[in-house]
Amino acid sequence: MTVTHTGARRFDRGAPNFQRMTREERSLGRGGLYRFYDAEQRPLYFGIATSFEVRWDAHRLSSPWWPLAEYVALSFYPTSRRPLYHFETAAIWNEWPAFNRKTQGVPGGNLSRLAPPRPTFPKRD
Repeated sequence: MTVTHTGARRFDRGAPNFQRMTREERSLGRGGLYRFYDAEQRPLYFGIATSFEVRWDAHRLSSPWWPLAEYVALSFYPTSRRPLYHFETAAIWNEWPAFNRKTQGVPGGNLSRLAPPRPTFPKRD
């Protein structure tokens, strides 16, 4: 399995939990790094999960940014790669989402090379 990054797509917050991922996304894996963006394509919140749908359901119930989420981009990593939190930290430092807590100081090493590319967004109507 290789690293796969999806472009950003519209996210239906009101969809049933099992319908929040596309069929193509399901074929790529169950978890990895997820990045949520608002309607203006500004980064809201980034996280990692072994099951996106389970984690997103927890966000739906308790995260103040959830009503603002309009787009989602996913990154799937092989399990033999670095721990996912390295990719999450790199993504947070690269894009500075509004609702993530930032750690003090710059991450050790050249973590920025682990950050996924900023996703492409669908054209606006």
